[in-house]
Amino acid sequence: MPDELGDCVKQISQHSWLINNKLVLEQTTSAGYYLWKNDDDGSYYVLSTPLSIPEAYPLPPDGHVQCVRLANDSAVWSFGGAFLKVRCRTQDAKTTEEHKTFNIPKVLYHTQADDRTFLFLSRVPGETLDQAWKTMSDDDKQYYVQKVASVCKELSLWTSPVIEGVDGGHLLDTWVTAEMAGYVPPAWVRTKFTVSWGLNFEWPGVKTGSQSLREWRERVR
Repeated sequence: MPDELGDCVKQISQHSWLINNKLVLEQTTSAGYYLWKNDDDGSYYVLSTPLSIPEAYPLPPDGHVQCVRLANDSAVWSFGGAFLKVRCRTQDAKTTEEHKTFNIPKVLYHTQADDRTFLFLSRVPGETLDQAWKTMSDDDKQYYVQKVASVCKELSLWTSPVIEGVDGGHLLDTWVTAEMAGYVPPAWVRTKFTVSWGLNFEWPGVKTGSQSLREWRERVR
């Protein structure tokens, strides 16, 4: 039986982690082959399949690797210069390359196991919106809200002959997530920003229902 979704990443040592009880990710100072290099400290991250599964423990709350998002069917961990996204898989998905005017993460590694997909992605340079929002002026907030809206408009131009998610799989709901939304019809984009609390910021010490956490998506709609 696979671990609970939130336990897919465990700590082996200060510089190594067990992924899904199958893979070992190691942070090292030198490497011939590596998934990515951390620009902050020059370290390398190497992924391997061990001959035997090492003993591992839950991630420490103050450790280098942190789970930054956990939902019923997906989870995200931050590894400094990259992210690991794990999603429960319901069927095989297809991928497509489209011309884009905005930056997206680079896929570093992808695999499937135990009806889950495991995807390592590079970190896009810059701050996330939830990190920068508190210090922005009102004009800056509106500028970046317009940027988000323009990306949504661009994505809504991608079409398909059938109703499906952007990965070719089922169009999931109750909440159509940002990763799976197929924007069918285009008006759903605005609706999702209006009603989906899953898009709220998550700030330590701020109550879940606070208006400040949903201000950005209310501006987008």
